[in-house]
Amino acid sequence: MKKTRLFTSLIVIVMMMALGASSAFAAADYQGSDFDDIKYKIVKGDDGADTDIPVYGFISEDVDGILDDDSEDEGEQPYLDTYAINVEVPVKLIWAAFEGDEGDITAPDYHITNLSRANDLTVTMTDFVIKDEDSDATTIDSDLTLNITGTQMALADVVGMTSRTDAYATTLFKRVDLSTANTWNFSLGGTWDGDWSTTYTPQYTMTLKFEVKL
Repeated sequence: MKKTRLFTSLIVIVMMMALGASSAFAAADYQGSDFDDIKYKIVKGDDGADTDIPVYGFISEDVDGILDDDSEDEGEQPYLDTYAINVEVPVKLIWAAFEGDEGDITAPDYHITNLSRANDLTVTMTDFVIKDEDSDATTIDSDLTLNITGTQMALADVVGMTSRTDAYATTLFKRVDLSTANTWNFSLGGTWDGDWSTTYTPQYTMTLKFEVKL
């Protein structure tokens, strides 16, 4: 089970990094024993056989679950998932514009999910910029309109948006409440108005900031 684990105030850079994955089970799964990644070992012998199995227990207030970074290593102690922010985000985003679609931009459907049991969050897109001065992205910039679509974070013509002191007070940078166990869906749209004689592969970085809602 892949799970992105983040701290109380943080920034996630989409398309540039994939955060750690761990086996986990949540409080609702304890009685049903519906665990995600239980590993077993084989014990063999001709005349009796012994094996030691470590047993790890936890007594705690409610948390987001128990994490086991290496379920095959009996010496690797599981631990409580006590992060204040626990969010699932896409590892990367992909979009395309094809001549047959007359330049309309299409993309898969994506989502962001608040996996925290206790905390509502705010989500802010702080940046959507050309990655490392990518030459293709720079060349096509004047002919491209790239939008984020979706109910919660819809934004138009996002390329080049960067942090500003009044970010939360403008329509350029949305600050949206993402409540506990809630998911919001989004995609990419827009238009390409340039010619089709050259194939371009522009690259960008979208930065999202998550904070515990006070």
